[in-house]
Amino acid sequence: MVGASQNRARSSENRGQSTHGVVQRVNRTRSSPRSRRAHAHSDNRQDVRVPLTSHATLRDRLLTYLAGIGGSSKKAQALDALETLYAGQWTEEDRSPQNTRPFSARWRNRVSVERQRLVERGVLQARSDGIWALADGFDFSRVDLPRLAARNSEIQRREEMWIAAKAVGAPGNVHPRDLQPLRLRAGGRGIYVDVPTTKSAIAPAGIAVSFLDLGETYANERNVHGVTYRLPRTAREGRDQAEIAAAVRAYELAMPVFMILPGAQPTSRSVRRALVESVDLKRGSVLITFLNDDPLPPEPENYQDDQFELVVDDVESRWQRRKARPNQARFAFAVLQRYGARCAVCDLEAEPVIEAAHIRAKALQGSDDARNGLPLCCNHHRMYDAGWFAFEPRTTGIVFEAARDSGQSQIVRRDLTHLPLRPSSVALADAWKRWSAVP
Repeated sequence: MVGASQNRARSSENRGQSTHGVVQRVNRTRSSPRSRRAHAHSDNRQDVRVPLTSHATLRDRLLTYLAGIGGSSKKAQALDALETLYAGQWTEEDRSPQNTRPFSARWRNRVSVERQRLVERGVLQARSDGIWALADGFDFSRVDLPRLAARNSEIQRREEMWIAAKAVGAPGNVHPRDLQPLRLRAGGRGIYVDVPTTKSAIAPAGIAVSFLDLGETYANERNVHGVTYRLPRTAREGRDQAEIAAAVRAYELAMPVFMILPGAQPTSRSVRRALVESVDLKRGSVLITFLNDDPLPPEPENYQDDQFELVVDDVESRWQRRKARPNQARFAFAVLQRYGARCAVCDLEAEPVIEAAHIRAKALQGSDDARNGLPLCCNHHRMYDAGWFAFEPRTTGIVFEAARDSGQSQIVRRDLTHLPLRPSSVALADAWKRWSAVP
């Protein structure tokens, strides 16, 4: 776990800084000799562009508008009203032409798509007369207008911060002294919340803004997709809990956050726009996924009751079915979150050597659904992949290859009934069939 040196953040910044204000402050910093030295190596700056407005924000804006005018509107009027209401918040990408409709802004088509999704959820009426209307009997209390407004405002503020960060070199090389003027960091704690700015009725403890990982004393795990970040556990328990609550709130609101890592130069930092994708409070960790300029995903939902998918196509994804990027870290986080960080067959409880094993192998296009996985220590993971044992799907009993036995393999469990949740019976049956067919 993280030592007392992790996570010391404090801020006295004022709320409501506009893009103009952020960029001005950065420009003043850049005009100094120190800043000019800091940016001498920032030749790889990105085009300063804000990503597309997220699907969730588009739905929020549409519902806010319809609820505010009594429940219904013509499609054209609704789109024109949204263009006016959020005139300063549509990004350059939002305003770019739609490929199939070059005279229509991209955001208009995307709002229409989100309207259809709300129809499918029963929130809006399924009408073909050009009227967009809330469903009959719609409970207006379901649309928390203050919450939606507060969430959208904070998302917009963070997207403006990302523009300013890219203007000084993000995601590559940013001088550490530029982080505070950008409102990305203050103090030395690992989780920076900026409580005066982010505390509100929807987030009493504030919302995490950034996570620091310089690879010095932290027990975090980095990969090309993101970071498995250990939550604070220091002598300052009250502050730890407040920061954990702020990290959880960033997850619940699908709020963009910033991951601060070592830069390419000894004196620089890499700043990545990211998302708290998952939270495991039992293990004291969160899964942070890099987004950079990708759109924000929807707010998290409970996928536990989703139909299980044993096989996935490499081009499918869950955030457009989840962008389908191979991501062992995401799979491992989900497996340990579901079952715990203890080997399912030998009871070894040592997270550094507990791995997420696919029941149907990834080489056979086995899905990264946690129900297609089991936590196994590194030894038993290798044995399972080598076919030393399998699980009888009906009882989950452990059956050994003829030449092996439980003593030789040091397996102490007889089945998987001790696990808090069961793996997919479909996955177990598939693996059992393949294992039994081997002579």
